[in-house]
Amino acid sequence: MSNNAAEATGPGDRVEENVAVLIVTYQTGPILFECLERIAETPGITEIIVVDNGNTNADLAALRKWETGRAGRKLLTGHGNIGFGAGVNLAARAAEAPLLLVLNPDVILEHGALAALQSDRHGLTEPFMLGGALFDAEGREQAGARREALTLWRAFCTLSGLSLIGRIFPFFRGIDARRGPLPAIRTDFPVVSGAMFLMSAPGFRQLDGFDEGYFLHVEDIDLCHRARAAGGRVALSPGARGFHARSVSRAPKWRVEMHKADGFARFFRDRARSWPAKCAVECVLPILRAGLFIRAMVWSVVSGRMSQK
Repeated sequence: MSNNAAEATGPGDRVEENVAVLIVTYQTGPILFECLERIAETPGITEIIVVDNGNTNADLAALRKWETGRAGRKLLTGHGNIGFGAGVNLAARAAEAPLLLVLNPDVILEHGALAALQSDRHGLTEPFMLGGALFDAEGREQAGARREALTLWRAFCTLSGLSLIGRIFPFFRGIDARRGPLPAIRTDFPVVSGAMFLMSAPGFRQLDGFDEGYFLHVEDIDLCHRARAAGGRVALSPGARGFHARSVSRAPKWRVEMHKADGFARFFRDRARSWPAKCAVECVLPILRAGLFIRAMVWSVVSGRMSQK
C-alpha cells in the first residue's frame, strides 16, 4: 500500500453529503500532518476538526498555522488530555456536517476511501457505524477493523495465545474476525475499528457519543455494542482503505496497554449482571492486565532491538 499523494479526482471520488473529519491527537508527530494533507485533498470533506490532547509546542504551533485563515478547519486546544472518546465527543459538538468521519491521526486515507464509505452507508439502519479497512506499510490487513463481539472468554483467548489454535478449534477463537480474504462487499461485523469509521451526526448524538469513562481503548467496542443494541448496524466497507502507521505516539507502550486493561475492566463490569458473572470478571481481569503488561514489555524490547540495527 502506498501513502503517496492522492491521485486526481475521478468517478470513485464522488461523495454525496458533506463530511466532518474528527481527529484527536496526542504526541502524534509528523504523520499527523501527512494525515491532514491527505484529508485536505479529499472531495466532500467540509470540516476538519483537530482536538489537541497534548502535543509538543512545535506541533501545536504548526497546527495553529494549519488552522489560520482556512475555512472549515478548527483546532480545539487548552483542555489538556481528556482521553480519546471525550476528545471525539468534543469535536462532534463543534461539527456542523451531517456525517462524521472519526479518524486516527496516524491513518492516511487511500484514494476513494471516503466515497466508498458514502456509497456503502446506504441501507444501514441508524445508528449505524461503518468502518474502514486498515493496512500496514507492506499492504497487510491489520487486526481490529473486523472483530468479533467482545466477551470475557474471547479476550482471555486473545491475550493468552489460545486464539492461535482458534482456526482448528473454533471454541478458542479470539476477538479477531479475520478469517479468509477481506470481503469484496460491505459486510456486517459485531465490531469495527475506532481508528476509522463513519457515522451520521444524528446517530452519534442518539448514542450520546463515546462513553467518556473510557480513557483510551475499548471505547470503540462499547460504541459498536451500543449501536447494535439500539437497532443500528455495524459494518465494514472494504473499499474504504487507510494506511495505519500505529504506535507513533510518544506515550509509553505499557501505559497505553494499562489504559486498555482499564477499558476491558469497565466494559466487562458494566455488563456483568449476575453474581457468578461478576465473580468471573474479577477473576479474569488480573490475568488480562498481566497479559497486556507483558505484551507491552515484549514489544518494547523487540522494538528497542530493531531500532539499534
